[in-house]
Amino acid sequence: MLLTLPWILSLISGRLSIVDGKPQYKRPTNAPDDWQKLSAEDSCSLTTSGVGVGPEIKTNAKIMAMTAVSYLIIQIPAFMVDKPKGTPQVALKDQMRYEKVPAWIGLVMCIFFFFYYLYLMVKAANSDDSSQQAKIVRTMIEGIQSGKVTLRGVMAEFKAGAEAVQKGGDLQQSLLGSSSEAKAHVTYMCQVLEPFFAMYDTDLDKKLSKHEFKMVMKDMGERVDDDWVETQFKEIDADKSGFLDFKEFVTCVANFSVYASPRPNKMTRIIPEYWKPKTDTEAQTDDDEGAEEEELPEDLADLDPAEQQKRIKLRAFQGMFLGTFLVLLFSDPMCDMLGLIGDKSGVPKFYVSFVLAPLASNASELVAAMKLASKKTMGSMVNSLSSLEGAGIMNNTFCLGIFLFLIVYKDAVTPEGLVWQFSAETISILIIELLVTGIVFKSTTQTLLDGIIVFSCYPLALLIVIFLENVVGLD
Repeated sequence: MLLTLPWILSLISGRLSIVDGKPQYKRPTNAPDDWQKLSAEDSCSLTTSGVGVGPEIKTNAKIMAMTAVSYLIIQIPAFMVDKPKGTPQVALKDQMRYEKVPAWIGLVMCIFFFFYYLYLMVKAANSDDSSQQAKIVRTMIEGIQSGKVTLRGVMAEFKAGAEAVQKGGDLQQSLLGSSSEAKAHVTYMCQVLEPFFAMYDTDLDKKLSKHEFKMVMKDMGERVDDDWVETQFKEIDADKSGFLDFKEFVTCVANFSVYASPRPNKMTRIIPEYWKPKTDTEAQTDDDEGAEEEELPEDLADLDPAEQQKRIKLRAFQGMFLGTFLVLLFSDPMCDMLGLIGDKSGVPKFYVSFVLAPLASNASELVAAMKLASKKTMGSMVNSLSSLEGAGIMNNTFCLGIFLFLIVYKDAVTPEGLVWQFSAETISILIIELLVTGIVFKSTTQTLLDGIIVFSCYPLALLIVIFLENVVGLD
């Protein structure tokens, strides 16, 4: 349930027509006026409607499969002492003794995987091509285009970062260095300036004339005089062609931004060889995926992106801790209620919990999956499915770790102790996660049929547990 129902809701909410194996995120040039991303004839099709899932989904599927190994650390020893129902059972004390060391090993592995996953997520969020970085860059570009900020206002962060990287040395050489800080500042500036360069490169020769350069600067909210332009071209135009390529253009803008006034040139090159502007194909791909519209609270809309993210993260942490408190407050009464329903209905408590508990505990995933996917962009689809895979990873690490901790703790402080008695459920979890991983790796496009197959894993998991418990005799 943690993956299956939200997954198909994401596909239903976010699907569009698939033409030649690719989802139609971008409006075709010859499309009719009433064109929609999902056409009427494809709306109920199992094979010609779907979504693009992006490479991030495969990465998270790998992590989900890797973290599922933690179950085997405790399950394999449990198999050795568990006996099918109806046969003589190993005493609980002997089971505890046999599972004690595997429980410790599994707990350590869960802790390691948990923090490793957090590390990967933080690293991805701070990378140059992360969605957060892309949002900041996009906001800066829109601010310049709308006249809300000037070039030097946007470049203030670059200037401060560049001076920090310098640390008393030569600024140009510092920015050409291989440090992560230097790369981050130069990459940020290049990403902001690239659309303005492309706007005036009308003949697509990847060069700007002096007049075009002045017009770009004017559009970015800055005016430069002819003398300064002549000085810059003389110093930075390495081949003396009278034109600036992209790297030379960025150096000119950096001179203006860092030194704040039309002074003689201080830098002749700041763009390292690792930076490669987007090709026409890459730019087209970005357009095909569609721009994702961010929804922000009204009180945050006028703040700069960095402050917005700070406030959003603070609210997220507040909501997380409040939610954790509510879970702790209501989880025990909820379990009692599910047990009471089972007693009154005559249905085993596990099956009542299997059907009803996920609807309550995973309601947030259901709502978030539908809301994100309904934007019908590649980015929103990736975020939707990534969050569901993240929930599976947390189940494999954090939740499993809690179970193993209780086994270790009970063994240390109570004579009764606890043993691992979830063989059927564990096998079911592993099978379903492997099936979902296989579907993810099948293609970067998922059809509605794929979504139905994923959803069928929900009743399949229940059938696997019923078979293993009632036919095979596992606990």
